[in-house]
Amino acid sequence: MKKIDLVILAAGKSSRFGSLKGFANYKGSPLLESAIQLHQNNFNGRTIIVFSKDSKEYKDKLEKNYPNALFTLNPTPEHGPFSSLKIGLKYSQSDYTFILPVDCPCRQIETWNELYLACGNKREVIKPMFNNKGGHPIIISKSIKEIIQSSPNDSKLNLILRKLPFENILFKNTSNETVIKNINLKKDLKS
Repeated sequence: MKKIDLVILAAGKSSRFGSLKGFANYKGSPLLESAIQLHQNNFNGRTIIVFSKDSKEYKDKLEKNYPNALFTLNPTPEHGPFSSLKIGLKYSQSDYTFILPVDCPCRQIETWNELYLACGNKREVIKPMFNNKGGHPIIISKSIKEIIQSSPNDSKLNLILRKLPFENILFKNTSNETVIKNINLKKDLKS
């Protein structure tokens, strides 16, 4: 099996959505569980879910069903998703790591495999693109993990990536539009 970790960012309150997004069904499957299953069924690496006190229900309801997943707490989610990313990456041990916000519904294994195979290009970042828009999951290398770990908690990943030399990033075109989707409102589940 292919060795790569996955960090799922799931520490948000989902206040606009009205309930925890990770439990919402998108095309028949709960967002969080479908991401865990996709990773654990197709890749060899740690599945790391970062939650907060506001989303502790993820751990409470799912940890027993996924004993090989690591649920880890972000005690300061008010610092934003970057703080969750830093916490999740502390537990990542692979040379490359998938990063996936829980509200990004990309669950097509073909897309994940295309991104994974692009790791052989020795780029530091692999980012899926649909219609010239970047999306998720992205893949980062160990060297990018180190940059992230040494950055302040309130940093932004996109600003860090913009500082990289262009040749260090591989933009992988895909026909899968779900790489650029985000589930923000209940109506987004229907599109």
